[in-house]
Amino acid sequence: MTLLSLIALPPGQPVGFDKLNHLLAYAAICGWFGSCVHRRWLFAVILFAVCWGVLMEFLQSRTGYRTFEYYDMLANTLGALIGAVLVLSPLGRLVAWLDSRLSAHS
Repeated sequence: MTLLSLIALPPGQPVGFDKLNHLLAYAAICGWFGSCVHRRWLFAVILFAVCWGVLMEFLQSRTGYRTFEYYDMLANTLGALIGAVLVLSPLGRLVAWLDSRLSAHS
């Protein structure tokens, strides 16, 4: 995630594609890690994901080829919240089950 946040992007991405990438990436990260921890730690996972997203925006502003955008922070935060909601839904139990099945076979 950090690497994707800080590398130079290819030119010509469709408008809004960047925000969708942010939203999906943070939903996946928060959803995955949220399903791997006890429910009482879910808020900490959300908080970490949001803070990490803010940090990445500040670091992007220092690269010279990436930009700082408040809307990216918003997309990161919404993605983290969507991931958390999915963890609390039946889909979250499915991800936890799949994770346990995959780790049992390795």
